[in-house]
Amino acid sequence: MDRAEIERRWAWGKPFASRYGLAVLCVAGPLIFGSVAPDLALSYLMPGTPHTLVALLPHAPPDAIASRFDFRPDVSAKSDRAAATSGAPSKDRGAEETDEIVARDRNTLFGARDIGGRVRYVVASAFLCAVSIAAFGYGAAVVVRRRGRLPSWGPWAVFGGFALLSIWLAFNSAGFERIRPLIVESILEAADAKQAWQTASRALVLVRINTWVALVAVGTLLTALYTASLRCPGRKPDREDLLRRREIAHWVLGFGSAILVISVFASEILVDWPASLLAKSQQAALKPMGEALTLLLGAMGTIALFAAMAPALAAFMLDVHRYRAETKPEPEPEQRSVAPPAEPAPKPAPPADDGLGFAPLPVVTAVVAAFAPLLASSLMQVAKAFLL
Repeated sequence: MDRAEIERRWAWGKPFASRYGLAVLCVAGPLIFGSVAPDLALSYLMPGTPHTLVALLPHAPPDAIASRFDFRPDVSAKSDRAAATSGAPSKDRGAEETDEIVARDRNTLFGARDIGGRVRYVVASAFLCAVSIAAFGYGAAVVVRRRGRLPSWGPWAVFGGFALLSIWLAFNSAGFERIRPLIVESILEAADAKQAWQTASRALVLVRINTWVALVAVGTLLTALYTASLRCPGRKPDREDLLRRREIAHWVLGFGSAILVISVFASEILVDWPASLLAKSQQAALKPMGEALTLLLGAMGTIALFAAMAPALAAFMLDVHRYRAETKPEPEPEQRSVAPPAEPAPKPAPPADDGLGFAPLPVVTAVVAAFAPLLASSLMQVAKAFLL
């Protein structure tokens, strides 16, 4: 292939890449860097369940369920909150309260913590579904309004594709599907045997519904960001359209940040609920896996959010620079004067603000989105004590 042929093909593909390249990255970037790449890496590093943790897998024989977990919680829920809000060593602070929990009260404490965990997770699920539905409504409205030449059924076909993809992701994420059963389903299954009910499978169904609803909302927001990142190299940029694109990007970032934070918070509740039913020694043994699961969700969500917003911001700023270059007033010709000027020439006035900067973005939303994984750290335990 000679140089002329390469230039001819590039001349054909350049307008297509200029119009669709960054917009496609708004959707492909989060899928690749926020889902596919971490999933492949975890599949490579965790090919299966370690032999030392095989006993924790759910669906064990009935005689083994009762022996692998010690359902004797040591401290009351009130003492747990005091431990989170105080800096004193837990051994000295909770010794007196621990001694007050006699054998006959441990079953009561077990049931109370089980009910409390279920209520907290249901509340977090309700918040997550409410925000996800609002995000889906906004994203769908944007896509339908900016669908261009697509038929009216085109956006709904895209939403259906994201719904199917979300089902697959909800069932086939290597990290979550290999860690969560060890610290959630297995404990709840054993707790059901003690409570004489069968709700572990229902909890798993609720987890998958939450995951599916959140992913569908995220897919709709990514589609809306795609439509707002399409460029028109052969047409003069319109200021009103640029303002609408910036507003869409702000709303997408706000909804995405809210979904990410609530998802991380719900994940931590889901991890803490089964662990709170166990004795302190088993809680300490399972704690690293719970923290890893919550950190994984927060980190993947943060990476996906940045991968989506970076191309959208680049597309917006490129069109803003082109708009400013095309609407820049021409300088007036200098008038030569024979006589020397009596006063020094005034400094040129700074360019007027056209209101097209990306600065009006709410700073709090961006900071929360960037540091959402910190919800899984000890720095957030004080806030959790008051919220939970």
